[in-house]
Amino acid sequence: MLTVISGNPLCSIPEITQNEFLFFFSCLFVCFVGNKFMIEFEHLKPLSNSLSITPLIDIIFLLLLFFMLTSVFITPGIPLDLPEAAIAEFQEQPPEEVVYISKLGEIYWNNRFMPFDDLLPALSQVLQTRTNRQVTIKADKEVAFGLFVRVMDIVKAAGGEDLVISAEFPE
Repeated sequence: MLTVISGNPLCSIPEITQNEFLFFFSCLFVCFVGNKFMIEFEHLKPLSNSLSITPLIDIIFLLLLFFMLTSVFITPGIPLDLPEAAIAEFQEQPPEEVVYISKLGEIYWNNRFMPFDDLLPALSQVLQTRTNRQVTIKADKEVAFGLFVRVMDIVKAAGGEDLVISAEFPE
């Protein structure tokens, strides 16, 4: 049966029942949207014989970044085996001026190698401009006592007023 809209026979549409209408739009729905609501079964993928290196490269870059960032914060030090002292006190502020005496008798001032004869002029020049004239001496426990006393004399002659001798807490 044909229905004529506005008296024009070219604009006529067939009259359909409700069941035909629902069937027609359900077919359209399945064609355009239906894949999202249908149950999908997992397909077995063939096993790959190759190894993906992308995650490995990511891990390598993360490790590289970690070591680059942490190495910036590590200050190089002079290898010393400090003597142990049971009555040692913890110093809250880091010392400004530190004189190191290595096991081999080498003198370092603030992590820089310093010839023994140059220590007095360099240290006195710096200590004259400071109000806090504290100097810390870190000496290896195998350093000759005579060398240790000579370094203490140089620090006192340079103007060091507060002399701190570093030691480790016993384990």
